[in-house]
Amino acid sequence: MRIGNWIFNYMIVQITPPALNNIGYKTYIIFAVLNACWVPIIYLFFPETKGLELEDVDRLFAKGGSLERLNEGSAEEVGRLAESPVEKV
Repeated sequence: MRIGNWIFNYMIVQITPPALNNIGYKTYIIFAVLNACWVPIIYLFFPETKGLELEDVDRLFAKGGSLERLNEGSAEEVGRLAESPVEKV
């Protein structure tokens, strides 16, 4: 997965200077539109992990994990996860 990040970063570094020379400020509009496209994808497909303990996040992202698997615990544990405030460190 890390190699994909390096490849796309390298691609952006190589594309940006010619794009700025050829289409100018429109390059920033293209990047803004592409970034805006990620907002609904992240909102819809990435689970919220706020307030979950590390073990619960691990279970959530385990292979085949889902939010329903978190609810397999006891009712009081599920309530504790849902209502506990986030600790300030």
